[in-house]
Amino acid sequence: MLATAALLAGLLASPLKAAIWPEQWWSFKRTSLEKLTPGDQGVWQEYGLKEAERATYEDGALKFTATGWRVNDTTAAMAVFQWQRPQGWKKSSLSELALENGPNAYFTFGNYVIRLEGYIPDEEKRQILFVQLPRLERGPLPTLPGHLPAAGLDANSERYILGPASLEHFEPRLPPSAAAFHMGAEAQIAQYESTKGPVTLALFSYPTPAMAKKQVLEFGKLSGVLVKRTGPMIAVVVGGQDADFSERLLAQVNYRAQVSWDEQTKPVEPNMGDVILTAFKFAGLLMVVTLLVGAMMAGVRFFGRRYLGWEKEGEALLTLHLDDRR
Repeated sequence: MLATAALLAGLLASPLKAAIWPEQWWSFKRTSLEKLTPGDQGVWQEYGLKEAERATYEDGALKFTATGWRVNDTTAAMAVFQWQRPQGWKKSSLSELALENGPNAYFTFGNYVIRLEGYIPDEEKRQILFVQLPRLERGPLPTLPGHLPAAGLDANSERYILGPASLEHFEPRLPPSAAAFHMGAEAQIAQYESTKGPVTLALFSYPTPAMAKKQVLEFGKLSGVLVKRTGPMIAVVVGGQDADFSERLLAQVNYRAQVSWDEQTKPVEPNMGDVILTAFKFAGLLMVVTLLVGAMMAGVRFFGRRYLGWEKEGEALLTLHLDDRR
């Protein structure tokens, strides 16, 4: 019993092993570490939360707090960024998704969401941290938020939906069965202000237009909503008391395909004129080379006869003398 008690005491006394924050960050030393257990477990599980930590760093009189969340991928990090972002902070250039408020910063980096309070390290120091982040994954951000109309959008009202849990949490008036997340759907919701009250716009994205065409019929069965399909995307207006505003809002949603190619889709057909011209150029080059070699050989023989005394008989051609065999 005494040995067990001593072992437990030793484990409790030992420092926590960090999953995100390194013990040393540039000249800053980590002085405290706290594991976080956020609420709304269903949403966090859907976003793929792996680790959540808060650490304190100090370098002399300078002290700041760093909070980090590691999730599945870049898309989930954007979803967490929208959900947990502080109100009233202004946009920052720290990253593609970043906010600042004096000495405080809130931004994403790959599949990490980071909040710094009390001090913002410069670019060089941030890069020192980034190379130490475990299981870092980088990828492009989803394009769905770019389809939200800008006019009338309530600041910080956007929420990215990855499944039934986040849909029920952020917009319970839309059933997960209509969204059909098992088909690979994702959604971006946001609120807009009309003269008759708030309006929620939800954009659902599907892998193919055929899937969206099928699910728009399910959304059409819901009461109190307006629905529109554009390409592989479905726009749904919920709670709109102003029918004209809702129609105008839907009219602004149009799918814009973004396609980029990094290679040619088919080989370039050769131009026969260029082929023939190249053949003539090659033949002409051979003729010039032949003439030059012949002239050079003739010059060597002439020089040898005139100045070196080469005998003409020694230079006669080899003959077979076939007439002597008759």
